Amino acid sequence: MIHQIGLLKESEGLRFVTLTPNGVSGLAEQFKVFVERGAGEAIGFSDEMYEAAGATVLSSQQEVILQSDFVLSFNKSIKNDYLNRRRSFIGFYNVLNNSAVIAPFTHTIADVYSLDLMPLSPGYNSYNLKWKITPLLYDAVVESSLAYFNQNESMLAKSKKALILESGHTSVDSVQKLIREGFEITVVGNSTFNQVEFEKLGIEYHKLSHLEMCEPNVLSRSNEEEHCLSEIALYLNNSAQLYDLIVSDFVLSGEKTPLLFQAATLQKLKKGALLIDLSAPTFGNCAEGSVSTADFQYFSLIEMLNQQALSASEIFSETYSRFLKQFVEDEDRAFQDLLDSIKVIEKGKVVNNTLIREVNEM
Repeated sequence: MIHQIGLLKESEGLRFVTLTPNGVSGLAEQFKVFVERGAGEAIGFSDEMYEAAGATVLSSQQEVILQSDFVLSFNKSIKNDYLNRRRSFIGFYNVLNNSAVIAPFTHTIADVYSLDLMPLSPGYNSYNLKWKITPLLYDAVVESSLAYFNQNESMLAKSKKALILESGHTSVDSVQKLIREGFEITVVGNSTFNQVEFEKLGIEYHKLSHLEMCEPNVLSRSNEEEHCLSEIALYLNNSAQLYDLIVSDFVLSGEKTPLLFQAATLQKLKKGALLIDLSAPTFGNCAEGSVSTADFQYFSLIEMLNQQALSASEIFSETYSRFLKQFVEDEDRAFQDLLDSIKVIEKGKVVNNTLIREVNEM
């Protein structure tokens, strides 16, 4: 059976795409692919390149959705007036931090899968976008940091201090690059595995005492979550002003991304400091509304992805393709458990427990 895939053009400001022309070629045996006109233009993939790979280019988002069984994007917003039959929408919707994004899908017959909900577990890593793009994000952190501090060298001390707030998947290689560039690194987190690796490099690691790692790269909520977040808040309150670079990538598996940098904390940052939030595309660790007039520089996860847009597109394409091929095989019980964990909406009804209360109040 040939299934039909639709690729949407991402929102303005996103330079990457979730399916490349090479990805289209790799899906040809099992899928017919429809592409919204201009979907890849921001990263240099022309409509002609998609057509040469076997896709059909259509002029509008609506046309693509109407033709498709599976609709792919990073987090493109849609209208609900043409969700006239059951389809599966697959994206990185950041739903726990921005539940409004799923509103158009409710009271329809759509299914929605949000890849950001995927458990950080070795068995699922081949489908886990955040895990797969982490090295790329930290490469962008290194490049952005070096460029920024080279431009603003007169504002900084010779010894640059960096703070990383992490939950178990920081790129050790990228941290080593920062060390080689003269950064003095401190890490606050809760990964016993990373603690060992970082301490081998002579890095000071402040291990949070109230949350325990269930397994490598999985940070799980406990009854003492608020104590853990209080520890971070206390550390930032006492020490945020010491750092030239802060990289914040602290998440709680299956929960909203905690807001660590509220307005009062942001005011404590050193003038000219660089804050990079990798925790979520929007509504992450940093109160974004407070950064526009700040005396420090702020970069978001989206800006880091845009900086590495071609490599990011290739990773997205490979991951979405692998996910789709396994999806239609429908034989692996473990994969079905994975689908259940990332399903947000089934036939227009919210099924993610964390979101049910919020959506009912929308």
